[in-house]
Amino acid sequence: TEVKKMEINSIIKNDFITFNEDGSVAEMIGQLRQFEKRSGLVFKGEKFTGVVEKKRLLRCRLNADEAKLKHFIQRSPIIGAHADVMEAAYLLFQNEADIIPVEKDKTIIGVLNALDVAKLGVNLPEAQGWKVSQVKMIKPRIINKDHPIAEVIDIMHDTHIDQVPLFSEGKLFALVSYRDILRKYLNWSPKRDISTKFNK
Repeated sequence: TEVKKMEINSIIKNDFITFNEDGSVAEMIGQLRQFEKRSGLVFKGEKFTGVVEKKRLLRCRLNADEAKLKHFIQRSPIIGAHADVMEAAYLLFQNEADIIPVEKDKTIIGVLNALDVAKLGVNLPEAQGWKVSQVKMIKPRIINKDHPIAEVIDIMHDTHIDQVPLFSEGKLFALVSYRDILRKYLNWSPKRDISTKFNK
């Protein structure tokens, strides 16, 4: 039987700003906040060099005014605008990426978010029977809610996970995500959390 392809067109987002690799981290943070964008795509002249890996920013003690973006680049493939959702999922997995840029006519027109790809992918017929137990589970070490935030950051960085469960007296207390930490660390605009335009 022929497998029906599902293209990524519906989930391409214009949620990025482009930066020169010699620009500063502070400049990137300011522009992402000002324009309410999530992703920074880094270029050297006209050539795309990668995306800014925000989790690395959390782990570094940096002077944001002096630190250059080229030191925080995560190499990233580029995908065509008419690619299949399974191709996109494979690229994200292979590159341990949260986002990948989308290209049309040799120009980057948007980005794909891994969560959006997963949401679209579960609509494929072959995904209908998948169970949670079939997914690879990562069991991070237990972190108490009163532990230093540096331990959470280390876990996120080392295990490539975005959320860490926090415990209090042996019971699940809450989840903390890297976005929570990044928002606090970078003083993320509160509009991002309440705006219908940016968060449905």
